[in-house]
Amino acid sequence: MTDRPRQIAEAIIAAIVAQALPPGTRLGERELSEVWGTSRAVIKQALIIVGESGLVETRLNRGAIVAQLDHREAQELFEALSAVEQGVAFQLMNRLSAREWQRMQDNVDEVYASMDRGDDVHADDIGPVFHGHMLALSGNRALQEIHARLTRRMQLLRQLYVNH
Repeated sequence: MTDRPRQIAEAIIAAIVAQALPPGTRLGERELSEVWGTSRAVIKQALIIVGESGLVETRLNRGAIVAQLDHREAQELFEALSAVEQGVAFQLMNRLSAREWQRMQDNVDEVYASMDRGDDVHADDIGPVFHGHMLALSGNRALQEIHARLTRRMQLLRQLYVNH
């Protein structure tokens, strides 16, 4: 597989996360191939990659659509993220240096300060930075990939419920 499907997949993911492609949007192979000036086979590969992220659902004879989450899926997503983050936090408790602990504490302090100022948007923006840093400190690439996928799904959930 060339880099082209991955480049297109990353652009589609970015568009979904940026809310340019809302949940339920049909992603037609023919239309996307025209937009990208490439074959439908390349688009199909890109949609498979995006589907692996959990942001797109592929339906037999209906094509791909931007995923829509229901309340049950939202609950499961919160539980999964919580389990991964708590597990990593437990692993890190005795492994972090004083400097790493301070960096984590600075992030938490920044979140609280933002909330105190009423700047919930900033607090929401820096929260994922904290969790991403925590996962990076774990050094566990498998957990980082799982967490990244769950986080992308969380962004989709947020698009559905917070911004409407």
